[in-house]
Amino acid sequence: MFAIPSQKINLIIVLLFSLIFISCNKNKADDRERTSAISVLVGAPIRQSLQEYLELSAEIKSTKEVEISSDVPGKVAAIKKYEGQLVRRGETIALVDRFVIGANYAYATVRTPIAGYVTTTYTTLGASVTAGQPLAKVADINNLEVQIQVPERQVSRIALGQKIFISVSSAPGKEIEATITKRDFSVNTNTRTLMVKGEIDNSDGALLPGMFSDVSILMNSADNVLVIPNSSIFLGEDGKSYVYVVVEDNPNLADVAVDTSKKDEEDKKKVYKASVREIDILFPSRDRIAISGGIEDGEEIVMFGREFLKEGSLLNPIRNDSSLSEYIKIEDTNSTNELTKNQVNN
Repeated sequence: MFAIPSQKINLIIVLLFSLIFISCNKNKADDRERTSAISVLVGAPIRQSLQEYLELSAEIKSTKEVEISSDVPGKVAAIKKYEGQLVRRGETIALVDRFVIGANYAYATVRTPIAGYVTTTYTTLGASVTAGQPLAKVADINNLEVQIQVPERQVSRIALGQKIFISVSSAPGKEIEATITKRDFSVNTNTRTLMVKGEIDNSDGALLPGMFSDVSILMNSADNVLVIPNSSIFLGEDGKSYVYVVVEDNPNLADVAVDTSKKDEEDKKKVYKASVREIDILFPSRDRIAISGGIEDGEEIVMFGREFLKEGSLLNPIRNDSSLSEYIKIEDTNSTNELTKNQVNN
């Protein structure tokens, strides 16, 4: 029988133990690598319609509003109309007694030059008034306008006909639609803003002159664009916008046929990493971003949790989270406009 020298046997044993040791260390390294992966919420951008709004505060005023004064000095002998009362054009608001010793004057009438509602009275019965002193204010509250101070940096994007959506604290949940009908052609040098006005149909009486409101001016709109949450975007040192794209560490795994019954197990074995990708932004819209390039349909990106990532970071991707689609999903533009019209009509 052929005998193997003891030196060779010892060498073989050493090699076997070395292979086992290396394999064990590799498995431990792989396990450590997997456990160091960062859990992030991932998903593919959603195609939808998106609108960009300029959010501002504004004041509501009547398009027809006038302060009514006495033409003569004297004392208020009678107040014919008080706040909230409807008046016709030419109707008497108050009477002024212009009593002078040795003379007998009839009461001077103070009339309104417009029809509307008495919104304010500035005097009381028996009070002394001078010529030209305002006694009351009358306004047409059926036709109002919203007066918006637009920041100077946004002036070039404002045009007549743009849609405005108005909401007030006194009518929560209700949004009134208007359009820009007037704009100044000079900027206020003190506030560096431009005055913009939009007419409001207030036939239902939901608004009152003097109210402050929140307004949203429609600045941009796009259909069928890729939309992602702004939490997924970060700025590089070059000032450009980037996202983290989810990639497999071994791209060849994607070409291997996988038994669907074992797909979950196979997915757990895959290694995913973060890859920095530059994107082109079309416009922002509140907490969402419309993008025009850099990402293709179906590509997964890190939606939430990017703060602790860098190029090549190991990922533990969390998918199929219902809150993700709800976060970046918005109603179709036509549905939103129809809802707004119904609210106005009601």
